[in-house]
Amino acid sequence: MTDQIIDLLEAVMPGPRGYQGPRGEQGLPGVNAVSNDEAIAAAISSDASATWQALQARGGERIIMLGDSWTTYYDGLLPRKLAEYLGAQWVKNYGVAGNGLGYVADNQIPQALADATAAHPTAIVIVASTNDIFFAANDRQAIVDKIQHLCTTVKAAWPHTPIHLFPDMPRTPNQGLNYQYSEIIERATNAGLSVHPETMWLPMYRNFMFYKSDSNARENLQHLTQNGYVYLAGVIAGALRGSSAYLKAGCFCTAHLQHYGDSDFPEPAPLSSTNLVIYNPVRRLLNFEIGPGYVTLNFDVDSIRFAHDLDSAVPTPTAADRAIRLRVCTLPEKGVDNDTYDSTHRYLPFPPAVPAVGTAYVLNSGVPVYAGYVRASQGQYGVTVVDVTIDKGDTTSSWRSFSKIVFSVTYPLSFDKQ
Repeated sequence: MTDQIIDLLEAVMPGPRGYQGPRGEQGLPGVNAVSNDEAIAAAISSDASATWQALQARGGERIIMLGDSWTTYYDGLLPRKLAEYLGAQWVKNYGVAGNGLGYVADNQIPQALADATAAHPTAIVIVASTNDIFFAANDRQAIVDKIQHLCTTVKAAWPHTPIHLFPDMPRTPNQGLNYQYSEIIERATNAGLSVHPETMWLPMYRNFMFYKSDSNARENLQHLTQNGYVYLAGVIAGALRGSSAYLKAGCFCTAHLQHYGDSDFPEPAPLSSTNLVIYNPVRRLLNFEIGPGYVTLNFDVDSIRFAHDLDSAVPTPTAADRAIRLRVCTLPEKGVDNDTYDSTHRYLPFPPAVPAVGTAYVLNSGVPVYAGYVRASQGQYGVTVVDVTIDKGDTTSSWRSFSKIVFSVTYPLSFDKQ
């Protein structure tokens, strides 16, 4: 009996275990199981597999768009073209006409978060800001508060998703309030958003070709044509895929002018013997070029006369007058003396933040007669004021004949007041 107990113990209790060998590949459950790696690779490779179908459902860009009427115009042309250009899985647009930055934060973002069909976006696109600046209802601090609130809200909503801001603007100087764009651009950049100021060049592209001009409605100063929104969709699509190109080409434009003393803006002023005038009103156009970081003004007009030619009561300059002057001003879109919107007018949206000085000449038959200087500065309502001074160098010689004036001045493109 004792021998049997010992045999039983030896049979049940194991002896010392040896070293464990390397673990082999683990197959997926099922018949003819293969390794995880092989099975997943096969599932992805098969168009008919449920794995591939699930990946397809999650593949491609998924864009949430927020903003103002630029996102809704022409039955949502901008988001539709963006989806087409990207080959996106979807572009969900929550933009609302008339909304500003605060409404985007407080209304559109909660709506997007509540939409179960808008889960897992790959990018957030915001097209907004014109409504916050165009109506002149916000001061600088209000703009700061709104953009900071938007940045905080959108980052909290999608903390791991790239967020892109495309500021939109009208084709006007915004009554001198365009400097507020500096706060939007800088605050959003510092908050970690990808800000794309290339859209700020859009108003001037090929002499305002993308802006509506079929009526004098206010909204024509703020909105693009259908071709403009198609073009903008391409700009956004390129930016989402890494492009950072500014609209460097085609930004050669003209702005209408009004002559100081021959207009009610900036104020009525009697002409003097030292005033020059633009005798032909049709020629009152200022050429300007917008580039990355600069604005260049060019003026080349061959209908320059002394004020006496416009008003015989004004004496002609004498030899004792060493200098003569021409003042021209670009147009405001709205001011105390101008309460209508005119979409046929061309504006200079970016006046100089600080006065800038350039060179000027008067010519006769293409030959320079006298030289001088030009000073460009910012007036009321965002108007650019250009003062040209021509110096004959003495107070004894008579003024020689000339009929043409040319000048050029370049200044930094700054969205801020210095």
